[in-house]
Amino acid sequence: MREGSAKHERTLEVFGYSPLESARATTIYTFGSRLRARKTAKDFVNAAAFANYLKNHPHDEFAQVHPLDDAWGDPAGDRTQTYHAR
Repeated sequence: MREGSAKHERTLEVFGYSPLESARATTIYTFGSRLRARKTAKDFVNAAAFANYLKNHPHDEFAQVHPLDDAWGDPAGDRTQTYHAR
């Protein structure tokens, strides 16, 4: 947990990976009283969708990051390791 500059401001980030997903990705959940670098109105189809998102998620944020390609993992899908691991 990171402590922010405000007296009672805290941020918790949870990273997760599911080997059951068909597309490899790392999921990041961020929870906090005051989040920074949040999604902007440009990330939504219209202003109403953005307002609805902020209303329903005032203290949490969700993101997924994907590898650039599948070269880092096992093409057969039974192991998650790099080819160059020693």
